Amino acid sequence: MLWNPDAVARGEFLVGLTNLAAVDQVNDDHITASISAVLWTLVYFHIQSGLTLVQLKKDRPSLSNLKVCQGETRPYKGSWFRPQGLFLNFIISHHSDKTTPFARWYGEHLKSVGAALASKLNMAEGNYVLQGWPAGYQMFDHNKGPKDSPCHDAYLIGSSHAKCFRSVPEFIPQALWLLTDPMLDRSNCNCKYCNKKLQCEITASMGHILKCGGSTPTWTIQPPRLKCQPQRPKERPVRDQEKISCDKERFRPGPGGDDSILFWPGLVKETRVKTMPITKDVCMDILDGPSNCHPSSNIDSSNGDEEVPYQLVLPYQSVAPSDKLIQAIHAVSYEDLDPDPGRTFAFNPYSTSSEVTFAKSAAPYCIALQIGMAISGYWTLMDDWEFKFSIEYPNPSPPHSLSTFQSLDSVMNSGMAHNASLASSLVTPSGSGSHTRTISATLLPFALAQTIMQMRYQGLWWGAEHIWMDELIRLKFLRGQITPEGNDVINAPAGPSRKAQEYAWFMGSQVGGAEGRGVFMHLEGLFIANLPNGRGSKVCHAVGALYELVDEDWEEEWDGREVAVDKGKGRGKAIENDNSDMDGSFELDGIPSGLSFMHVPSPLNPPTLANPDPVGSVEGTATDIPLRSNVACACDSASTAPQGDPNSVLSHLVLSAFPLPKPPDRFKFHPILKPGYEIVVDLMWITGQCYPSILEHRLLDRHVEHALAAGGTQLWALEGLTAGCYNAMDPTKWKPTRKAMVREASHDAWVGVEERWKNKEKERQEVKLL
Repeated sequence: MLWNPDAVARGEFLVGLTNLAAVDQVNDDHITASISAVLWTLVYFHIQSGLTLVQLKKDRPSLSNLKVCQGETRPYKGSWFRPQGLFLNFIISHHSDKTTPFARWYGEHLKSVGAALASKLNMAEGNYVLQGWPAGYQMFDHNKGPKDSPCHDAYLIGSSHAKCFRSVPEFIPQALWLLTDPMLDRSNCNCKYCNKKLQCEITASMGHILKCGGSTPTWTIQPPRLKCQPQRPKERPVRDQEKISCDKERFRPGPGGDDSILFWPGLVKETRVKTMPITKDVCMDILDGPSNCHPSSNIDSSNGDEEVPYQLVLPYQSVAPSDKLIQAIHAVSYEDLDPDPGRTFAFNPYSTSSEVTFAKSAAPYCIALQIGMAISGYWTLMDDWEFKFSIEYPNPSPPHSLSTFQSLDSVMNSGMAHNASLASSLVTPSGSGSHTRTISATLLPFALAQTIMQMRYQGLWWGAEHIWMDELIRLKFLRGQITPEGNDVINAPAGPSRKAQEYAWFMGSQVGGAEGRGVFMHLEGLFIANLPNGRGSKVCHAVGALYELVDEDWEEEWDGREVAVDKGKGRGKAIENDNSDMDGSFELDGIPSGLSFMHVPSPLNPPTLANPDPVGSVEGTATDIPLRSNVACACDSASTAPQGDPNSVLSHLVLSAFPLPKPPDRFKFHPILKPGYEIVVDLMWITGQCYPSILEHRLLDRHVEHALAAGGTQLWALEGLTAGCYNAMDPTKWKPTRKAMVREASHDAWVGVEERWKNKEKERQEVKLL
């Protein structure tokens, strides 16, 4: 209890601070204490004689001598009331009801105030609790908010200077004032209501008072910690505006057994992560346990928006409608199709209604397929930026001396004029020394550098896919079509591993190496260049390092094939001294054709290779790809560039390379080019994204089984197990934005399908007339 102002004037004993070992219940009327140790009790304050006497005695108090002085309570007169309605705003007096949650708040307030007062009075260490509030003070519960779930706030009311105290830090300064000021001069009180200070300043000034004393350590049983799961490699999420195929879960059975609609094309509008709760019965010690985060995609399927979990989404190129499904759709009559635009747009492909039959699904499904095919024919570049690099001209050899006197300003102007103009030779300085001070010197040889600005891009829309820089993409040709014998720049295709050779010998069969698999490129640059000799407009090229798939236990020291490289002979030779006459070479304005450097712009559409079919003969075509890709330029630049020359670096920064994705099972990636080289290819050779472990997706189980039985190659190309041309994007139309692509593709799809349906119905009517 604290001082009552009226009682203090009469010199009565009204205050007691008790050090308790443990407190079981604290309320208005009594304190139930478990006494198990020697306690210290503050006996009394006597002020009537003008002397402050403090006597401490050692005692083992019982419940009877723990006096609780309850002051006379007075009714609170305020404007708060109990309204009748949906919202509450009233206060009620707290009673000693042990079942209410407010009883716990009451006890915590007494503990907090008692601990702060004991700290201020420098009492012995221990756990202190206030026996009760001063006479006339009472705790109230303020209810405010909705009637069903109001907010409860604890208010201490009873002071003549403050309306109410809303927290323990608000009341502690007044409690100290009541204890330490015999005259009860309000100017000595440091509470916010008497001192007119901000509560944050008051709380900060008494930070040491709010600290409670130390507690006795106790034994507690800690629950076992959840085992931290190792971070798994991130799967490639679907990206906004990409075209995908969604599993329908509840497919539409067709007339036959193999003509059901299993997947529905869609366009990703938004991707987000949905948090799912995990029940207590799930064992978190299992590393491969369930995850509480499930990515989902908001799909626009031309028939409305649907939210689809990521587990039910596949890349657009992974599945294709079967021939039987296409025939079943063509067999649906025009009356059953009902190709009304309003009904088609309102169709929900994920509806579970039994009224949605295969015939009613045929028209919307046909429209969705046609839109997907149309979008796959567009491409565009994204997020342009300026890439600057310098080309260093060779030093004049041998250095020549000028026989005439040259002025200093003439020499400086000559250098600036040379850098400004894109001349290929040294500008002859000119000037007169009659009006300026001249110097006589022999000009030392110096290197002349030219800064080139190249427009580059951070990504591109390639058909249905969104490709970014530093990603691994697939190319259309086989590994065996790129210098099958190897040369000084390009490694020969890797052969089978030792174990694969031994197994093939044991089984009496043959095994191939990397030459029968696909080719990958680590995309490191997309840039614009001019066609040489003014042929056509500006074009775009991709640049990066090439990779092949080798057996996971393949060792470079022991290869399963004999590599014979005839340096200087044959068409596999990639280094040439002059590339100005090569087909597909480049030439920038003002730069001699004999100069070459690492960052080489190249045409977008060079003449087609003699044999673009990857399954055809490799003779006469395989060695042309690096030449048309200007690998010779890169080689020549690297061989002539001096040590430490900045022009000898590759397109990517030194520390900007991202790790390669997970290779297919039982394989690993191996670089095709020698260290320090990269290749430039036309966009027409890009197949699309690389999808690691796509064949392990559960939605493709039946397709993989069918491909194993039928010997299909469409699925194998997704992981690069065969040439990328078997499953490739072939966009031919350019649009500036993705929105323009989708809008035009939707319009063309509707027009084309509607015209086809009308012609089909016309043919049927003619057959009936006959």
